[in-house]
Amino acid sequence: MPITLPPAVIAYFALSNGDPAVQVEDCFSKDAVVTDEHQQHQGMEAIRQWLAQTRKAYEFQAMPVKFLQHDDRVSVEVRVTGNFPGGAVSLDYVFMLSEGKIRTLLIK
Repeated sequence: MPITLPPAVIAYFALSNGDPAVQVEDCFSKDAVVTDEHQQHQGMEAIRQWLAQTRKAYEFQAMPVKFLQHDDRVSVEVRVTGNFPGGAVSLDYVFMLSEGKIRTLLIK
């Protein structure tokens, strides 16, 4: 049975997996913050650059496996495969939503 994530989170996974039809603005609020690999990226341009660099470095695909949602907090277990040691890993993506957009994303 497929999982049903909030629209902004669905758009994020499409964007992160390389869908050219989805833009950062479709997913994130203007002042959004992404924390990945212990570094913060704030604002549309910083998030755009982070995502481009990460996609280029790891050539990854992210597949949501399961999620929990409580109000505006969405925690997603994600299977990530790509060009990195081991080739596959399970990560937790924690999204905080505001007005239908991603306000914060923590990847751990």
